[in-house]
Amino acid sequence: MPNLIRSWRRYRAMWQDEGTRMAARIFWRKLLLLLRRYVLRQSVIKHYVPAIGAYMYINLEDSGFSRTIFYRGVHEPLVTRLIQQEVEPGMHVLDIGANMGYYVLLESRRVGPEGQVYALEPVPQTFEMLRENVRLNHLQNVRLFQLALGARNGQATMYVMEKWNWSHLAHDRWTSTRLAHMRTQALKTEQVPIRTLDRFAQEAGIPQVNFIRMDVEGFEVDIIKGGIDILARWALSCPIKIFLEVHPFLSDDRTPFLNMVRMLYDAGFRVKYIVYLEDMVAQFPELDDVLFFLAVSRFREAPHLLLTSEKVVSL
Repeated sequence: MPNLIRSWRRYRAMWQDEGTRMAARIFWRKLLLLLRRYVLRQSVIKHYVPAIGAYMYINLEDSGFSRTIFYRGVHEPLVTRLIQQEVEPGMHVLDIGANMGYYVLLESRRVGPEGQVYALEPVPQTFEMLRENVRLNHLQNVRLFQLALGARNGQATMYVMEKWNWSHLAHDRWTSTRLAHMRTQALKTEQVPIRTLDRFAQEAGIPQVNFIRMDVEGFEVDIIKGGIDILARWALSCPIKIFLEVHPFLSDDRTPFLNMVRMLYDAGFRVKYIVYLEDMVAQFPELDDVLFFLAVSRFREAPHLLLTSEKVVSL
């Protein structure tokens, strides 16, 4: 009964925020989901995703990304539009935390035959879905890697979550009520290979990238720490954009996230956009404004930062 009450409250809030049309769509889709799962006994289905103009395999047992796509046909609408806008033909894109490949399919289409997408996903079951989605769409400009990035090389513990897109590497030095609650939903833990960004680029033969998308549920601090030198070197060769989902609410002490942003600024990057709750909350903000936003905001979900090594001119 408590779960039913919480579901009704979420649905009512969504109805109030997004209107009757979206509420009716989601209600119908929820009924269809029940039919597919419990009557037709389907789990993995091929589903057309209009936001990226492609078919994807999704897993209806995944209560996170897959169901969002099944209900809405789009994941993070504003972020999707910004990636369509910022990724250009011929670019080399590094997608860290590729999940089932929603953004990989979009990036592949945007960079075209002259570009390249390097997609990393460490969770075995999710990686298999990613590989099948790349095969389904006959993508020739995507290379796949089943590993994680961090501040060291070796093995790391991965929490595999009920919501697949919430799976994350263990960062046991952090504590927060929200992180503890997330881990109550873990299905299991697995050991996965981990590399620093520079070691990975060397092993994979990647000389340069132009765009990096990163969604790693808090491990972005370790990835930037372990890769800041190569990011700075790459930025000297050509402009780089980093689209970074940030998770300061996963730690009671947000200082590591603030230091990560300072580190990127010291390497020549600047924030171009801050995106939060499907809204562009800032364009070309000053460093102090970015740090204040990350330090004091009571986040309902993770914000995104689009950083660029191009010279930023304030509007």
